[in-house]
Amino acid sequence: PSLPTLGLPAAAEYLGVSDKFIRRQVSDGRLPAYRLGGPRGRLRFYREDLDALAVALDELIDEGHRAP
Repeated sequence: PSLPTLGLPAAAEYLGVSDKFIRRQVSDGRLPAYRLGGPRGRLRFYREDLDALAVALDELIDEGHRAP
């Protein structure tokens, strides 16, 4: 298996959001993150997980814009 390739700043840039937003998604369990270098290591992400989060967020936004 390959290692997660994107660090926190790159993940935020990839999605067009802030580092804080990414951290919140990880904390809330919406985005899997991996720590390289032990429990205090840097957060790393798989691009596929970021893509899945983007799809889920788009769906939430679409639902919010639908007429009742």
